[in-house]
Amino acid sequence: MDTRIDPLAIFSIKIGDAKIIRNAGGRVTQDTLRSLILAKAFLGVKKILIMHHTECALANTTNAEIEKNLPVEMKEFAAHIDFLPMENPDGALHEDVNQLLTNTALSEVEIEGWRYDVQTGKASRIFHS
Repeated sequence: MDTRIDPLAIFSIKIGDAKIIRNAGGRVTQDTLRSLILAKAFLGVKKILIMHHTECALANTTNAEIEKNLPVEMKEFAAHIDFLPMENPDGALHEDVNQLLTNTALSEVEIEGWRYDVQTGKASRIFHS
């Protein structure tokens, strides 16, 4: 979701070479799972990279802190939303990777967890299957 991140440039790939799913925090959600299962089944995806990044607004925070900082007019709509904050960013990345590794629908898919540093423009593999 962060516009500072260009996955095609980071990994030196061309348009059409990768299926890119973006969301706040790069977290694995039910909709992410839906999209990845469809990508494996119908598009032949064999490798999944989950990429979180430094300086993420969801890092080192909690749902309560996020809700506190929301504009007043949004608070009532956000009261029951889990924003999937990352109090421990490395732990959250590990959790997301494990969620995919343990999903039997994604067996035989290589899964990696990456961290992109927005200051240096470099991505580092943190976890891999």
